[in-house]
Amino acid sequence: MRMVLPARSTGRFINELTSDMNAIVESLFGDETGGGSARETGFTPRMDVDETETAFHLSFDLPGVDPDEIEIKLDEQSLTIQGHRKQTAVESDNGKYRRVERTFGEYRRTIQLPKTVDKDAIEADYTDGVLTVVVPKASPVEARKVKIHRGQRNDILPGSQPSQDAGSTEETAADAAGE
Repeated sequence: MRMVLPARSTGRFINELTSDMNAIVESLFGDETGGGSARETGFTPRMDVDETETAFHLSFDLPGVDPDEIEIKLDEQSLTIQGHRKQTAVESDNGKYRRVERTFGEYRRTIQLPKTVDKDAIEADYTDGVLTVVVPKASPVEARKVKIHRGQRNDILPGSQPSQDAGSTEETAADAAGE
């Protein structure tokens, strides 16, 4: 049975809630890190996803990362952001850190893309430590009516040869008879 109220000493409710929320986001947008856990990769940039009528806006927190060190890859079904966040060279007064919370190292995030996006129009911008990737939605494909020909297009049937002369069907039939 799940806890309804958080346990003061362990915070298990918050941890379970966080795990549940991560599972929901990963089911919609793919694995959080694209393969490795934060412990394996060292640094996992946080991401926000905003959807408008025309696009998805993905924002990644990448403070201290040189934009030239960010690589964005696109394949048929996913978008991958990867790179390296370098450790800053900071010395403490006595040579011992009391607490280190800033993370560094290799990172990689892979986001599964919906089929309804325009992959050729994706753009990215890096401002004030935030990478924003705009993934436009594709224009809806309108249904169109297909014209049905009434036995006059033998050239579109499987195994048939296109006629040299787009004239009458009698000429095509005569060619097929070997005359």
